[in-house]
Amino acid sequence: MAAAGAQRVKEEKSEIIILNIQYNETGGQKYSFSTFTDVPLKEIFRKFCNNQDLIYGSIRFMIDGDRIRETQTPRDLKLEDGDLIDAFNDQIGGGCW
Repeated sequence: MAAAGAQRVKEEKSEIIILNIQYNETGGQKYSFSTFTDVPLKEIFRKFCNNQDLIYGSIRFMIDGDRIRETQTPRDLKLEDGDLIDAFNDQIGGGCW
């Protein structure tokens, strides 16, 4: 039983992938970041915000229209090399007057 679990761990070895983040406030410019498939995406999100002089908590990240939680990893989301993540300014409100 333990051997099967050890085999699964070997099969899920972390790999390096490159992810692109597209920030709509800069005219759709893309920024590339490399990361491991088992590292939480929070790491590249923080790098992106620091590079762009943005406040980390004011930006929302999405892929295919779904919001990404900072604790998720590329493996959790089945991201592949070159995938695009969209970044947006956080919007508060939106109710009608």
